[in-house]
Amino acid sequence: MKRFDSMIFVAIAAIAVMVGCGGNDTYSVKGGSGGSGGSGGGGSSAPWPKFKHDNQNTGRTAVAAGIAHKSFAITWEFVTGGGIANSAAIGTDGTIYFVSTDSNVYAVNGATGAEKWHFALDRGGNSSPLIGADGTIYVGGGPVLHALSPTSGAEIWHFDVQSGFGNNIIATPVLTASNVICLADDRGIAYGVDATTGTQIWTFTASSSIEGPMAVAADGTLYFSTGDDTTFNFYALDSATGAQKWIFNADDFMEGGVAIASDGTIYFGSRNKNLFAVNPNGTMKWTYALGGTRSTPAIGADGTVYAISDTNGSCVALNGATGAKIWETSIVQDAVGSPAIASDGSLFVGGDKLYQLNGATGAQISVFNPGTSFRDASPSIGVDGTIYAGGVNGHMYAVK
Repeated sequence: MKRFDSMIFVAIAAIAVMVGCGGNDTYSVKGGSGGSGGSGGGGSSAPWPKFKHDNQNTGRTAVAAGIAHKSFAITWEFVTGGGIANSAAIGTDGTIYFVSTDSNVYAVNGATGAEKWHFALDRGGNSSPLIGADGTIYVGGGPVLHALSPTSGAEIWHFDVQSGFGNNIIATPVLTASNVICLADDRGIAYGVDATTGTQIWTFTASSSIEGPMAVAADGTLYFSTGDDTTFNFYALDSATGAQKWIFNADDFMEGGVAIASDGTIYFGSRNKNLFAVNPNGTMKWTYALGGTRSTPAIGADGTVYAISDTNGSCVALNGATGAKIWETSIVQDAVGSPAIASDGSLFVGGDKLYQLNGATGAQISVFNPGTSFRDASPSIGVDGTIYAGGVNGHMYAVK
């Protein structure tokens, strides 16, 4: 494989902020050659605009071609200076945006793996980038949400969630159809911010830290879980105003995200016990003894719910209407990434390796094993069927 060395930008601090250059220069690309589910994030036409593809976090795309049996041949491999514990967003031109724990957000050519730009965050690694309808890149780093130019990485605006020790944006934001970015910090404060100006619209204080990715339903309801070990509250808010609609009390604290089915059913899991299916009015639909999860469920076109049990080290398929188990396949213990569903129903799941599973049976179709774990990976799927997944070694892989 060829090797593309990333440019090291040297500039004074003021210029670095304008062009989006980072301070940690340990990154490079190996390999390469020259040259749907729910509603997308904020109306974006990008093929994979955010974590789990859409505002409902279904993790499902209807546009990707050429899936079938993946050989998992490496197209390119981009090396950062930290680990990758988030999902890549894919722009309309195929650019891949992702964050490394080296505290940089990267823009990489999706076809070649060549770096376009990088932007230094205060801290980074957990929150995934989000692409707006006009292509603007929104990404959280430490206590700051940044709006960046997709072409240059230049900062358009930033929103600070009251800087201080431990005030981190961990939950991946969502962008609503009414142009409100909903985000939260690990103190338990949720925010609604104007996506054009970065101006705060509302705040809401929850009972404890908000760490899992948020989701927005078609009617504009914002859903998120809390991560405290005493209150166990799950919230529904009006995303336009921040007004509380209802609270659901779970059986344990929650670190994973939320997924919403086409009928409005909400799926989320607790850390040590159950996966919940809750009706849009906040009443229980069913529970499944998953054994604990820090992952966000995925929802197939037929309503099947796919969930990761990090306690049992397995991926489980459940009937979305009843909670009955359809199949269970072992991956690896402590996996915290979330599944991605291709247009043919194939499931891509990170574990000790990256797996392609048959969505109907759970049978293993193919496996990618470059010698690193994908336990934190939430794969993204390009329109040509390329799978983008980050390893704990800090490498972003493009495989076909």
